[in-house]
Amino acid sequence: MLPITKVVRRLFARRPSVGAVNFGDLRRLTPICDNWGFSRGQVIGRYYVEKFLRKHVDGVSGVILEFGDPRYRPLLRQDRIERYDVLDITSRDGVTITGDIQSIPAIADETYDAIICTQVLEHVPNPFDAVKELHRITKKDGVLLLTVPHINKIHRSPGDYWRFTEDSLRLLLKPFSHLEIEMFGNVLTTALFGYGISSNELTQQEMDLADPEYPVIFGCLARR
Repeated sequence: MLPITKVVRRLFARRPSVGAVNFGDLRRLTPICDNWGFSRGQVIGRYYVEKFLRKHVDGVSGVILEFGDPRYRPLLRQDRIERYDVLDITSRDGVTITGDIQSIPAIADETYDAIICTQVLEHVPNPFDAVKELHRITKKDGVLLLTVPHINKIHRSPGDYWRFTEDSLRLLLKPFSHLEIEMFGNVLTTALFGYGISSNELTQQEMDLADPEYPVIFGCLARR
């Protein structure tokens, strides 16, 4: 990830005068893709989720929990997985535990060596309750790999309650003894994510430049 610096800002600081901006295809009142960019390639937000996970999953092993579906299981070393659970609020194929992240009495204390929780907490009415449960079911020295949006199109199913900042995440994840927060995105990807442009339509440099003033998502590594 390339951090934004004053030097980088100067390199990209060409600013057209007022009235001289060429909006081109972006001068429109509807998105280019109204499904986050899925119809055009890899969604910008999901590019950043995978980038964060790929950085940290090498050390993941043992008993693992993911939410919704086992989307990111292929990123892990399969020979290091002792058990892989999937929790969702509705029962369906691939879900091994049915329950609400805000209260999961079916899961015992300190069950998991690692928990992968991506783009979930924005859908939870009380994320503090959810984090309390995540902390409870993580083993001592176990790891939580969490991503949340800073910006996102409204996603009404199963409900869309929150967007997050670095300050709110530090408050939310206070129960964990160790916390690392990374941000992903810049003014270009922030704007184009709203239009439904995919990551495939941007260069890697444009995708990987990180500007703390314009995050798309946050990635958090928290240890109990």
